[in-house]
Amino acid sequence: MARDSIKLYFWLGIAAIALAFIINIFKLTPRPIFDIINANWPFIFGAWLVFDALDYKLNKNSLLTKPNPKLLGLLLIGGLLIGTVYEIYGLFIAGLWIAPFDKTFFSYCLGIVIGYGFPMFIYVSMQRILMKILPKIQISKYAYNPAVKKWMIICLPLAMVFFAIPIIAYQLALGWSAVSRSWLFAPPLIGMLLLTEYLNSRKRISLLERVFAGNFKSFVASIIGIGALAFVWERLNLLDPLWIYTNLPWAQIKMAGMPIVMMGGWVFLYWTYIGFACLIKKEQLW
Repeated sequence: MARDSIKLYFWLGIAAIALAFIINIFKLTPRPIFDIINANWPFIFGAWLVFDALDYKLNKNSLLTKPNPKLLGLLLIGGLLIGTVYEIYGLFIAGLWIAPFDKTFFSYCLGIVIGYGFPMFIYVSMQRILMKILPKIQISKYAYNPAVKKWMIICLPLAMVFFAIPIIAYQLALGWSAVSRSWLFAPPLIGMLLLTEYLNSRKRISLLERVFAGNFKSFVASIIGIGALAFVWERLNLLDPLWIYTNLPWAQIKMAGMPIVMMGGWVFLYWTYIGFACLIKKEQLW
């Protein structure tokens, strides 16, 4: 792809992100269609264009510059599956967020596609960028020990247990305070990570295996990447909310005005996305 084309869609991405903030700052979206057409659209597609252009600049290939329809479709489906699980546990079981407007079934499904499916492309591009530019971060002197891999099998039964906890405890949790019930979202966050760790450990080195070997580059890259993106995205949402967090535990503990516990949820979400992307893309993103 020509250099001018890369520059063009990089700046188109910047313009789309700026448009998203303009829309929310001035509340330009008509309320009757707010659940269908809103600032999330230009923000998500703008961020994808920006990070894809940077990915191509650094790695000489990217999702958009060498499009593979099958790969893009599988990544999109992976994001949808993750989003569906998060909505079931986070919204319906834990009651951690609400929409400040009425939604139709169509607009809800469309929101999952836009809000969970397409961000997969952003996260993959961002992870590739960070893994390219960050230096090696080796905390300990120990090299990777292949024997660790055989212990990764324990991640699978643990993941199943963590998925089951909120379902088993749901009826009991109805008698808890709203804040206490919100903790039911924590087990599936861990469960999703453990499931992707188990699946990745069968074919390649997973995130936990890297950490056990003292290699924290992937860990640091993920914290930097999702920390920055989540901060900007949540700020955009605060201007004209599509979602409102409710009953957050430890909500008073904040960093840059954002609850720490909320950022923790974003980190686990990102780890899960990249774990699934490794399986689909067959690329070592950790």
